[in-house]
Amino acid sequence: MTPKKIDAVVEAVRYDASGQIEFVRVYKRIVSTFADHSLLTRAELVDQLKKGVRFVAGSRQELMGATFDTGPELRLVANSAVQTTEAAGEGDNLKGVPRI
Repeated sequence: MTPKKIDAVVEAVRYDASGQIEFVRVYKRIVSTFADHSLLTRAELVDQLKKGVRFVAGSRQELMGATFDTGPELRLVANSAVQTTEAAGEGDNLKGVPRI
């Protein structure tokens, strides 16, 4: 069985004062490589997740260009909170993703 294709890697997150995601820094896949990083607001991230785009937490390997160490997948939970598959509880929680 082939692994699922990763559409984007979330490298960092910023939360607002209430604990909701303000924006995330992502690298989006373009064909067989990844583009330069871009910033997505929470609304844009939620919209992409609803469309089925597969985001994972991860970080770039030093001096390796578009090679990433990947972690858990991001998901939407029932109350429209964005969480990694390792996180639990209510509200936005990208466990293991560094804050900026």
